[in-house]
Amino acid sequence: MSLYPALSSMASQLTWTVILILASYLLVRRLSQSRVKYRDGLPIPPLVGNWIPFLGNAIDIARGDNFWRERMSAYGPVFRVNAMGSEKIYTVDPSIISWVYRNSKTCDFPWYRRHMSNHVYGMSRDVAFSPVWDEHLFAMHHRAMSPGMIGTLSERYVDELEVLMSAWTKDVEALGNGQGTLVDLADSVFDIMYIASSKAFFSSSFPAKESIPAFKAFDQSIPLLLLETLPSLLMSPARRTRTDLNKIIMDWWKTIREDLKAREALAPSLIGMLDTGEEEGWSDDDLVSCALPELWALEANAPYAAVWTIVEIVRRPALYDLLYEEITQAIHSLSPSHLSTLIHSTQPELLAKCPGLNAAFQETLRLHTSSFSIRKVMEPLVIPGNLITSGPGKGVGYSVAKDDDIVCVTRHGHVSTDMEWGVTADIWDHTRHLNANAKTAQMWPFGGGTSMCEGRHFASIEILTFLISFIHTFDVQVVSDNMQVDMTRVGLGIIQPKGKTIVRLSRR
Repeated sequence: MSLYPALSSMASQLTWTVILILASYLLVRRLSQSRVKYRDGLPIPPLVGNWIPFLGNAIDIARGDNFWRERMSAYGPVFRVNAMGSEKIYTVDPSIISWVYRNSKTCDFPWYRRHMSNHVYGMSRDVAFSPVWDEHLFAMHHRAMSPGMIGTLSERYVDELEVLMSAWTKDVEALGNGQGTLVDLADSVFDIMYIASSKAFFSSSFPAKESIPAFKAFDQSIPLLLLETLPSLLMSPARRTRTDLNKIIMDWWKTIREDLKAREALAPSLIGMLDTGEEEGWSDDDLVSCALPELWALEANAPYAAVWTIVEIVRRPALYDLLYEEITQAIHSLSPSHLSTLIHSTQPELLAKCPGLNAAFQETLRLHTSSFSIRKVMEPLVIPGNLITSGPGKGVGYSVAKDDDIVCVTRHGHVSTDMEWGVTADIWDHTRHLNANAKTAQMWPFGGGTSMCEGRHFASIEILTFLISFIHTFDVQVVSDNMQVDMTRVGLGIIQPKGKTIVRLSRR
């Protein structure tokens, strides 16, 4: 019995010794992070301090705008951040972001495009890094999504949208009994835009409605799939969501691949990749991994941009009425004077006829987007000292090594009240985009340089035609509204909402 107190004392001493050693290690580690390091006589970007190995600043990043504002104040416009075992260089300054975009050969995006195809979408590495992408496919995809090439695709989308809006209107009338129908705005808008756009892009044969749950599950897994250093065991649930969605795409593809007419109904950018893949002898799995990023790019942002725009508008009843008048006048200026005539207009015509609505859309892009434009550094470079306004690199610049990653955080310039957009930058105000009050400040809602979203012109048509259809069709009364941005999911484009906006819809 006399041994127990001694053993207990030894265990207690050992515990405190371990705690002391661990605390000492963390303190020394933390202090070492604050030292300025040099390469070739120049400082390298300072490292943002963190206490927990591997996790690093991952939790802090989820704080959103405050994290970037505080880091810029403490470290200057360029700094290194370690999160989930991965260290990258980040910049939040618009002038440095422009410099990175201009240096597209040294700061390479296509490398990351291939890497994501492999790591996130499951394409085999041999196919993802095949020369055919540089020789043909990247340029083909860019041309296919350019304004002059999306006319037929846009017509298909609007045709699908009209069918869905008609059905939704009938449901509202049937369920409302003249009193209006309660609707979860985010869910309803997302479903309609997802179905219309996926059927336009993948043809009417695509199981759009049935694929929504699998798509949303995969979409929620994207942040995990992007974590290259996460152990395979922890990555497994995310990869299962990819497998589930790929199976839906694969089953659909097998039903149309031998049908020439059905293939011709696919979006040119999609069928161009599939045709090339077949010519190159790619496996079915690799062919599907070409379709998966097309679906994700199509549906992960535009529907939520429409959600945020309509929510911001219905929060302002006077603006909703004003935009209804704008749309009505635009319809009356056309022949025939129908809603269908207006929404079948080209993108430039929509922008010219509905400037107030476009201003609301642009303001939503400014306030509700968070794009991390990432670049792989292909050879050593120096970020010029004249661009560094504070921090150890002020006036002398920063040394950046080959294979470093540079991440351009475009949102900070959009919402910071002490930068170009001014003291009201954190407030939604569509009038800042109207001609009389137009600002010339920089805005990168779609990223920039070689990573600028190629689908932005089609997305603009999607969103504007939906907004026009919605506002022209429905009277809206907000019943409850606790929707806000989900800052735990940043860097992927439109910041997705959390919470709900419940409205009472009735037909005009």
